[in-house]
Amino acid sequence: MNLCLEEHEEEILIEYRQFTLVKIVDVDPQIQAEGGRSSWIECKDERLYFKSAAPDHYAAVRLQHWNGEPPVNRDFRWEEFDEFRIMSANDTLSIWTVTMGPGGLQIALEPGWYHMRALSTGRKAISRKMRDHDLTQGFPRSVERYLLQIWAAE
Repeated sequence: MNLCLEEHEEEILIEYRQFTLVKIVDVDPQIQAEGGRSSWIECKDERLYFKSAAPDHYAAVRLQHWNGEPPVNRDFRWEEFDEFRIMSANDTLSIWTVTMGPGGLQIALEPGWYHMRALSTGRKAISRKMRDHDLTQGFPRSVERYLLQIWAAE
């Protein structure tokens, strides 16, 4: 049974309907919104862009590093699910907001190829909530959730 080596979770500010994972220099197979396999993840400028279902809110993001392929998480009814390989050129993978830079979510990794499983839920709920939400009450929190699982490619 494979073990989770490191796990971090926090609320990330979603700006312009997205947040990023930085220092990703390649993705296999290519993820492209137009003509590719994924409409909610895009790789460009050494970043993976995770596209939210709504603008300006806080989403719960959990980042996990495993010693092998993790079991499929069944904690939520996932609305989006994607698996692919990433090439990291850095010794740390970090979650960044679009305008404010790095958050506290990061995992230490050796440079190289890794498998990634990305899951998201709460997308329909945050879209509905944003239609009726009074922004003078602040941004909605943790309606939308992401799980990013990473393990070494063989």
